Amino acid sequence: MTRNPLHDVAIVGAFNTRQATVLEDVREMDLLLEAVRGALAASGGLALGDVDGLNLRSSVAHFHSRQAAHLLGGRPRWTGDALGIEAVLQAAAAIATGQCDVVVIADAQAGQYVRLFCCNWGVDRRVLANWAGP
Repeated sequence: MTRNPLHDVAIVGAFNTRQATVLEDVREMDLLLEAVRGALAASGGLALGDVDGLNLRSSVAHFHSRQAAHLLGGRPRWTGDALGIEAVLQAAAAIATGQCDVVVIADAQAGQYVRLFCCNWGVDRRVLANWAGP
């Protein structure tokens, strides 16, 4: 039986930032950095210097991994561009194929959700309150 190529790849840290329909006075970049710091803290000892792969994005400002690398002063060996489970699989494949060793995946959206979805797409605000919080 052949061994799965992702067998030695693991998720070692996960973190959720504050969640709400609207995060007043919170910039996406600040939320993105909070997510990165939180995931690294939850990893059990990894630091930003250990990271050689990035998949960082923001949904409203369209911030992406190459911009993050520049702003964080790093030179990652790999940058991703996927979202959600696809981002996890993309990062796992990059690790499994030796393109990088440690990847941070983070996405942020702050202060814009209600405006984008309610006003532009006609979604009733009351529907969002059930899952997005105050």
